[in-house]
Amino acid sequence: MVKFSKQFEGQLVPEWKEAFVDYRQLKKEIKKIHLLNDQNTNGKKRRSSLPNAIVSSLRKYTCLERKQREPRVIQVHRKLTESASSTDLYETELLEQFADTDAAVEFFACLDLQLNKVNQFYRTKEKEFLERGESLKKQMEILTELKTALKQRHTKGPPSQDSKEEDSISGTISCDDESIKDAIDAEQGLENLTEEFDKEAIKCSETPKSGELERSMRMKKEDGKVRNLNMLAFVKILKKFDKVTNKQVLPIYLRVVESSYFNSSDKALKLADEVEELFVKNFAEDDKRKAMKYLKPSSEKNRML
Repeated sequence: MVKFSKQFEGQLVPEWKEAFVDYRQLKKEIKKIHLLNDQNTNGKKRRSSLPNAIVSSLRKYTCLERKQREPRVIQVHRKLTESASSTDLYETELLEQFADTDAAVEFFACLDLQLNKVNQFYRTKEKEFLERGESLKKQMEILTELKTALKQRHTKGPPSQDSKEEDSISGTISCDDESIKDAIDAEQGLENLTEEFDKEAIKCSETPKSGELERSMRMKKEDGKVRNLNMLAFVKILKKFDKVTNKQVLPIYLRVVESSYFNSSDKALKLADEVEELFVKNFAEDDKRKAMKYLKPSSEKNRML
């Protein structure tokens, strides 16, 4: 069975590495606590002279008392930041003594650091994406209007031959043969230029820039990966901590993680959905499957070839 740490690291994208928890470092912090607990336990065994039955009774009473009072082992403080480009910071305070308090303090300092890092990286990437996404959305709206205008123009059709002749007669009735020839050449050149413009406009209005659309889809994909993998990493490491320390911090800290910025903000997803909907409706004839073929990131297209 492949260890979670290897599976986790195998999913990381180099340019998005800072968006993920440093699971390996957190495991090192857990091992420090585990080793110190083992040393403390061995020392207690050598000093203990109480019969096993009494020790067992004491443990049951302690467990029962713990369930009744349900103490708060830790408290996670949220420090608000005034800067619009920065996320709020989290800092954990220990409310109970641990077998090795210093090691527990170091673990939570590392855990808080990882949560703050992930939140800040996600907010920075989200800001970049929203700026590009809004620009792309405006481009698509302009192209949609251009496409509609071109369709209306082609529906009306070119001017009739009679109207052309009338215009030509009215414009050249008092001119000599040379002037007539120049006027005809100029009119023909204008028509050719208009046709070329129409072709280029249609080509531009058929699809917006593929690179920007691919980035939009990639952000949507990476967004889901950041949320799912990080949540799983936090659950795994907190379970390990609870097992080693015999405490119950997972439900407390996990509530903080769930409400933190990287897991609660849906701005990027909403904008990605809006861009995708615009593209499907106006550039893929309302065919989502057709749109997805075009929007598939280049790396995936290359793997399929």
